[in-house]
Amino acid sequence: MLSDKVGFFISKYFKSTRQSYLFVDINSYLNFLTKIVLLDSVFTNNNILIISLGICSFSKGFHFMPKFLKTLFFIFIVVIIAESIIIYKVLKKVNQLTILTCENDSLYTYSPLSIKNAEILITPSFIERFSQYQSPFGDSLLFQELINKYINNRYTDHYGAKRGTRKRRRYHEGIDFFVPEKTPLYPLTAYGIVTEVSDNPHFLVEVDITEPDGNKDTTKIEYGKTVRILYPEGIESIYTHLDEINVELGQEVGLKTIVGWTGRTGNIRNSGKASHLHLELRDKNYKSFDPRHRLHFNKSSISFFLEHLVLEKNKTKTKN
Repeated sequence: MLSDKVGFFISKYFKSTRQSYLFVDINSYLNFLTKIVLLDSVFTNNNILIISLGICSFSKGFHFMPKFLKTLFFIFIVVIIAESIIIYKVLKKVNQLTILTCENDSLYTYSPLSIKNAEILITPSFIERFSQYQSPFGDSLLFQELINKYINNRYTDHYGAKRGTRKRRRYHEGIDFFVPEKTPLYPLTAYGIVTEVSDNPHFLVEVDITEPDGNKDTTKIEYGKTVRILYPEGIESIYTHLDEINVELGQEVGLKTIVGWTGRTGNIRNSGKASHLHLELRDKNYKSFDPRHRLHFNKSSISFFLEHLVLEKNKTKTKN
């Protein structure tokens, strides 16, 4: 602490000069300090610490202090006052926050002052902004409109369509949008992090297959040039068969970021299919799910919920 350092310095000075003023050790220094500065800690009902300082009369010993020690002492006083004001202002702002949490299927609130460990707090505007999914082509089309416009075969181009052979049956783990080659591609939300990039036109991805006897196995499929993006909801999108990639691993991307351009890399080169975007959605365990289950809904609003939320005092608790 600053007081310890100042007190030790003063004590050391007077010992070295063998002059018996008020200071012979840190305790004597602190006793003298309390005669000059009154420290009064007051806790309000809002648990805001207010430190008030008052200047009292000086003892006779203060007049015998060297000039540089007087200067050092007054600097110490100024530091205490400045830090007290800063602490008061910060605590006043922090106390205006209300933190919501869910425990045992119930909604609880607690004060930020009760937080003991480091935590990340997400604002309603963050949730609302980054849970709105957009077209990967940067247009204003809704997801169903994209399906109507860009899917050629509703039986083979959707998620879950059967692929492979009878002996090694697999399922289509995404949706194929047949757009012209070199169509620019964009992230699905306003913020994302690139978690995988492969510029290899023969890039292989391991997928699950089912054998005739029902046993499960895996095989590798050529996805071609691929980009994977993680969104704030914990969902990842995968764009495959790209012609060119425009992002790097770990890059932060937004709605105006061109991720890459559609192409014909991977297994579609020998399939006779036209250029298209193969779009997948995967969870935190890297398991795919039907994009229609998430991208059809684009009207979430946390602010609408908060407008109707009434916080119950009996559900306010301390965060452990």
